Amino acid sequence: MNLITHELRKSFLNRSAIIFLVCLLAINMLAVYISERIDFGFDADIRSIRKLDQLLMGMDKTQAEKYLNEQIIIQNIAIMDRQDIIGIFKTEYPDYDINKLVERYRKGDYDKYTDIAYRDLSLFRQKLLEVESAYSYDEYIQSVINRAEQLKKSSIFSDTPFTIRNASKTYDDFNSLDIKMVRFNSSKGVLCATRNGITPILLWVFGIFVCIQTFTKDRDSHNLELLRTMKRGRKQLMTSKLISMYYFVSVSVTVTVLSSYVISYLLYGFGDISMPLQSVYGFRSSIYEISVGGYLVLYILLFVAVMIFLSSVNLLIFVTISNSLKGIVGILLVMGTAYILNKGISSVSFFNVFKYINAYHFLDISRALIEYLNINILNYPVSYLLLFLITICVGTFAAFYICIHISKKKKERTYASSGILLKARKRKVPVAGIFWYEVYKSMVINPVIIILLVFCIIQIATVHPREPSEILNKKEFIYMKYMEVLEGSISDTKSVFLKENLIEIKKKQKEDTYNSYTDQIEVIMSLIAKDDRLHNLYDVANDQTIRRNISFIYERGYKEIFTDGTTTRFTALYASVLIVLCISGIFAVEIKNNTYEVITYTVYGRKRTFWYKQIITLIISLIVLITVYLPYIIKFSKESGFACLDAPIACMEDFALLPLEISVLEYFIWLFAVKFIGLIVMATFINLVSHYTGEPIVTASISLAAFVLPAFLSFSGIREMSDILMNVFLYGNRLATLSLALTIQSIVLVIACIVCFIILYIKFNKVIIIKNRKPSS
Repeated sequence: MNLITHELRKSFLNRSAIIFLVCLLAINMLAVYISERIDFGFDADIRSIRKLDQLLMGMDKTQAEKYLNEQIIIQNIAIMDRQDIIGIFKTEYPDYDINKLVERYRKGDYDKYTDIAYRDLSLFRQKLLEVESAYSYDEYIQSVINRAEQLKKSSIFSDTPFTIRNASKTYDDFNSLDIKMVRFNSSKGVLCATRNGITPILLWVFGIFVCIQTFTKDRDSHNLELLRTMKRGRKQLMTSKLISMYYFVSVSVTVTVLSSYVISYLLYGFGDISMPLQSVYGFRSSIYEISVGGYLVLYILLFVAVMIFLSSVNLLIFVTISNSLKGIVGILLVMGTAYILNKGISSVSFFNVFKYINAYHFLDISRALIEYLNINILNYPVSYLLLFLITICVGTFAAFYICIHISKKKKERTYASSGILLKARKRKVPVAGIFWYEVYKSMVINPVIIILLVFCIIQIATVHPREPSEILNKKEFIYMKYMEVLEGSISDTKSVFLKENLIEIKKKQKEDTYNSYTDQIEVIMSLIAKDDRLHNLYDVANDQTIRRNISFIYERGYKEIFTDGTTTRFTALYASVLIVLCISGIFAVEIKNNTYEVITYTVYGRKRTFWYKQIITLIISLIVLITVYLPYIIKFSKESGFACLDAPIACMEDFALLPLEISVLEYFIWLFAVKFIGLIVMATFINLVSHYTGEPIVTASISLAAFVLPAFLSFSGIREMSDILMNVFLYGNRLATLSLALTIQSIVLVIACIVCFIILYIKFNKVIIIKNRKPSS
């Protein structure tokens, strides 16, 4: 068997690589789906976009604009049913019979896609932009040509040689386009498949993992030194590894991108893929005469080329830097530098070539095909796509050649035939202690860092604050506005304000024939009831400090964290999956590598190693807790805020039964302390299973079934699962109800955790006695 075949078999038949790829596909599909649902809203039917797109694709421009404008007017009336708004619509839309549309709204004779008025309004407005963009393509092209011609002829605007040459090139490129009959086309599926920021980052991280599997794993296990001494052990070895890596990366990229296509197609569809690429919303600046289907194919090919290039650069860093951990740091520094250059350099700068021709910008592959961009190279405009392809090809070849050259030149110690050392080599003394070596084994060899990095990327991509108009319905928005005035300590002034406001609104309601103030009256009455309840708490409280702290609290952000809603179910699932993936290999690594018997004979190999592993378990648990929950805390703090932390938690209606002595801040700390305890309990069970099985994969499989399955079922909507096993801790607020069953269950789990810890301690630190055997005759 030759080296290339052997390396290919190692890549494609490696169990860890295949499992990592399967997890990558699952994470990618789940992350893309969750990202789209978050953007559109979990409370709305995302399939309504596809339904509306199909309807609009069957209309011409006039029909589509008329339909969308009518729906926009009706949805506005549904949200703000006031006489003055109707008057504004009559002025803004003189060609539409507003009274007739009001009558249709009263009868309910209008299309409802999500059954949420503000969500439908946002959807109709977006589709109107897409329709106008598609049918104004010819005007857009003509405006670009006219602008380029003006720059070319006018000395006022043409202040640099690059401006003049760029204007001429722009004029020629757009004037030569022969694209006819651009119509409205469904765009959301193509955008989701090729413009999401999740898939490229995940594949970049996967490229690092492939480099570790291909090269650094052999180097760290000292197999490379042996292979380099063979006849075909230097140049041919590195060549075969590079070719194997290119094949594996190509297959992995293709499969992962296709998984994004599948999710996008199931959610939105791709519309008419035979239409020109410019029919997709946001793509009309492209100068390439290709169809939507052709673009989807070219995207995969370019993605494969980019990931081969980035993987080659990553491998070059690993080959150059002999320490694997430092190599990962070097890769992160290279990408971080590329990010800073991309964000820091102006697009009109003379050095804009460094803004666009760098590793970070290459991750957005679609830009090369959909955006018209010329780079300033010595005052000559050069197409970005041309520079992109040249950089990819030349960079890949250069990295390929340098990797082989460095590998060929690295020779081991050579000895003369007489056994005399020809070239002395300074003996390396390890400087890292046992703790750092355990960190290396537990977090670098086992890809914990990569797993947490991937999850951080997902969190950054999916968890971000949104505007109130995007997430609040009419009543919630009115409530928020009132809480901006009321939030804080209760007072008689606030009570009078609410009652006077109610009287004033009721007067307006009597004069209004359209019932415009019904929602506002309901909100005020609920606030008056809340004010009465808070004053009752004030009367009950004996402590003056507690009385001063009784306050109106805007609960929305707190409820997202404290109650068993979508956020709690998401975070419980995320924390369960992460702790299983990150902990499964800590106690299995010695047994798997057949070094457990060796370390148990040394003083440091028994107790100290055990306690170091426990410290690492605590560190990973804490990192998981922070990684999962911190983005949500930041999100809700920006959206709703976390005010009145010193107020009693009983001020919130959902926690009215809790003692007044417990403040919001104390409950906040208690809740996350319980979640952390839950992660530690789960990690202890996993460590015990890991030590017994000696296989991270088997441990992960058992743990996923035991701990993640209940979290997944709870996430799916089965609320009874929130009271099972670790969910009791990960939900946390369920324990605050002081339910006897839940309290007993949590105590039993903690006791079982302590027992498992003791068993693990005894088993790990036992002394293995090997009987002396008689020598053979």
